[in-house]
Amino acid sequence: MRTFVALVAFVSLAGCRDAPKPVAVAATVTPGPGIAIDSLAEYAAPDDGAKPRDAYYLITLTYTNLTDAPVEPRVERFVYVDTTLRRYLAFDAGAPVVAGVSNARVTLERGQSHAYTIAFRVPRDAAGTLAYDSPH
Repeated sequence: MRTFVALVAFVSLAGCRDAPKPVAVAATVTPGPGIAIDSLAEYAAPDDGAKPRDAYYLITLTYTNLTDAPVEPRVERFVYVDTTLRRYLAFDAGAPVVAGVSNARVTLERGQSHAYTIAFRVPRDAAGTLAYDSPH
């Protein structure tokens, strides 16, 4: 299993005036079964007082259906599990970091793949595994 480590990431969010700026990262994200990480960028999350050390991980990945049944992957079923076993659900709307992101709804037969761009709000410098929580 290969671990994806981002040293410095730059992602442009065209058309979004309030887009967060990428920060240098040393995030470690290990892809789970059926996932290949294409890119990883870390953005400082707004300091809302409750979680001042949070970050957004913006991840572009390719998901391959390894189950015997057709799967229609849903963004919220991608999970990031950190080393303390805390689970974070993916999102692709509702925050400036995902402005302009759009993921198509497709049905994947066994062995078929599709690309997704998703984000997680996690503690800064979190390390963990990215997986798809398949209902099959």
